[in-house]
Amino acid sequence: MEHRRQTTAYDKAGDRFIVHVGLAETSGKTGEGDACLEPPHLLDLPHELLLLIFKHLPASSLLACIRVHTTFRRLIFDAQFLDNLTRQTLGLLNKADDDIRYDTLPWSLSPSMELWFLTHNAVLSTYDDSRSSMTRESFLFPLECFHHSLMTWLAQSMGANISTIDLRPNNVTNKTMRVIRENLFTTVHSLPVYLLQPLTKFALAFPEIISKSIAATHFSLHQGKPSHLRNPWYEGFTHEQRNTFDPQYSMEIMFGQTVDSFSKMSAMAIVFGSKEWLVWTGKVAEFPGCKFEETWTTACLDTHCSIQTVEHMCRGAVDAIAEHTLPHQVINHQWKRQNLFPGLCHRIHQRHREELVSHILEETNSLSHRLQLLLNSERFANNKPNSLTKLLNHLQLPLHQNGHQNAQLFTDKPVAVDSIALTIKTHLHAMFFAEVMEYNTDHDSHQILCPKCSTLWFPSDASIAECVQRISSTNPVPYHLWPYHTLVSIYAMLSESSRVLANS
Repeated sequence: MEHRRQTTAYDKAGDRFIVHVGLAETSGKTGEGDACLEPPHLLDLPHELLLLIFKHLPASSLLACIRVHTTFRRLIFDAQFLDNLTRQTLGLLNKADDDIRYDTLPWSLSPSMELWFLTHNAVLSTYDDSRSSMTRESFLFPLECFHHSLMTWLAQSMGANISTIDLRPNNVTNKTMRVIRENLFTTVHSLPVYLLQPLTKFALAFPEIISKSIAATHFSLHQGKPSHLRNPWYEGFTHEQRNTFDPQYSMEIMFGQTVDSFSKMSAMAIVFGSKEWLVWTGKVAEFPGCKFEETWTTACLDTHCSIQTVEHMCRGAVDAIAEHTLPHQVINHQWKRQNLFPGLCHRIHQRHREELVSHILEETNSLSHRLQLLLNSERFANNKPNSLTKLLNHLQLPLHQNGHQNAQLFTDKPVAVDSIALTIKTHLHAMFFAEVMEYNTDHDSHQILCPKCSTLWFPSDASIAECVQRISSTNPVPYHLWPYHTLVSIYAMLSESSRVLANS
């Protein structure tokens, strides 16, 4: 007897795969299950096709895929795939960009830059079920954090006013946050390749330039030759360089006061042509006059040069800025902070945190009451320590019989709700203590997180240091000082524990 079985074939046409699903004649007995033909299983697809699918997935979907199957995990963690994903995410798709790899990404940015990205990602994830909140331990964190910082850095250099963007979708003024954000990044990606390519490689080679220029006195990107630094353009570059160079775009950065004079400023001008770009660093008079005073370094680079060339040719420029500029100063103007860190400052970020802290306290109280009823029930009377340990591990709250507060839970005496709530809070504080303190002890991040310091228009270094010292000696740190993304993680853990407890 002749029967039919399903066959699948694949033809590759350029970067596309054409899947042919057909029927083939076969002989032998057949079972009832063969009557309905099923489409090919996802794992049956060739690896080349799977990689093409993964190539078009967002970071949140890739993070989910690596937890689905070991085959997906192996393909996504492949070095070549990660290198291609890095170039695709950063928009570097030319042959000359093959030197950009996953391992060229900066593994850490300044705390304020990381806080900027993590808060933005966490707020969006609370209103988008398809988007998961990313942590610093994620393998995609370096890529996503750098890309977000780079895009917003470029958008702000172009004068984009994104300080008023409220990430909440129910905000009347900015209900279309996602549309605004996508349009903003689309505007950046629409910049010419001869501008994006060098700036991306420059930021990859010197990621500290992002945070330094964010806190600069003046930072702009515009068409044509330098405007504020027009004197250095004529006096800092040679006559031959100016005559043979056609400036298309200019980035101007006035970093701050020089170490030798409060009336002088360190400055950098990056001028882009269609085939070459020029870098100048030197000293100018105070902004906005910016009269030329002195040249420290100049460099001329090819638009398609490698990242190694960028690092070699521009190292002197970055070192000169670090050497001649006064040490880091606190960003001490409230309006400026609100423009530099949209979605983080007190007018937006505090409201989010206050709402979330209220939910966390309610969830902790509810979970504590449920645990109290269970712990004081006859079910736990015979073997309370072992039963409690298994239950808490199942609830993602792996408490142990150490410490005064935890030990009270494992005794045969009735357990009070307050003891359970305090134990849960102490455990969560221990889990996130290092991360909370890292952001609170960084002066720029502290101004964003601290309700008191974030409302000051002109906080001094001394007042910030005093507040940081006070928080360092506080144990546990109050929830209202925690970064928003850590609160999102805590709320997710408590909600999941309550769900598991209700179903157990």
